[in-house]
Amino acid sequence: MTIGFGVTFITGSHEIGEAGRRCGRLFREDISIESGVWIAARAFIGPGVTVGEGSVVAAGAVVMRSMPANSLIGGVPAKVIRELA
Repeated sequence: MTIGFGVTFITGSHEIGEAGRRCGRLFREDISIESGVWIAARAFIGPGVTVGEGSVVAAGAVVMRSMPANSLIGGVPAKVIRELA
């Protein structure tokens, strides 16, 4: 695994609450980065995400859901841009 400059891993967040208090229940979920992954500079990886083996996360991507192996991942929110050989 290779991690670029300024990458952020956040394992906790809040649910959206009712109108009187939008910041709801706090939760925590592990992040899993599989082997051979390259996470480029300033990417953000959110709670509960798994980045599949051999994938590349583009600079500045905001990854809030799990991504498959051997994928180029990028965008806000992140999506699979293409499969890698």
